[in-house]
Amino acid sequence: MPDRWTAAWSIPCFQMILPRAPSGGGVDFVPLDASHSAEMVALADLTVPGPFGSRTCEFGGYIGVRDGGRLVAMAGERLRLPGLTEISAVCTDAEHRGRGIAAGLVTELVRRIRERDEVPFLHVMTTNVGAIRVYAALGFEVRREIEVVGVKAGLKACSRGRKIGVGDQKQRPPEHAISTARGCRPSP
Repeated sequence: MPDRWTAAWSIPCFQMILPRAPSGGGVDFVPLDASHSAEMVALADLTVPGPFGSRTCEFGGYIGVRDGGRLVAMAGERLRLPGLTEISAVCTDAEHRGRGIAAGLVTELVRRIRERDEVPFLHVMTTNVGAIRVYAALGFEVRREIEVVGVKAGLKACSRGRKIGVGDQKQRPPEHAISTARGCRPSP
């Protein structure tokens, strides 16, 4: 880690990969985008699937399930590498768990990812036993254990007069523990 950077938080996770197509059906879902950001963040704050912020939905590919107009479950795509796409922010309101909603959303995302000839993978906190069971039932396998670490860095003014550095620290890790702008570096 560069000088003056410190670990602000860490999350032990399993990286899971889906080597074959899952069985099971989907659910009735709605597409989600930036216009739904506030309710997506509210659901993530309630369920704590991992880092999720107001702009996370801009990665695209998010879908959700509504009950009475209220967003009660969601999942989407985040990180993309050649031939791989991460499924992320899989979460369901506690009152709606146990109905196969998360599995249905993941199944739909897997279908989309497979259509692009890519392999789906995801990260899940090692303590999230319920989610691990759902993913294993869909055919996901643990590839390895990893530790996701958020870092703090010194602040430096950027050419646009903005400051870069640590995001808002809440009960859960911020979406971006450190942001960088072109030509800006943490202070020495």
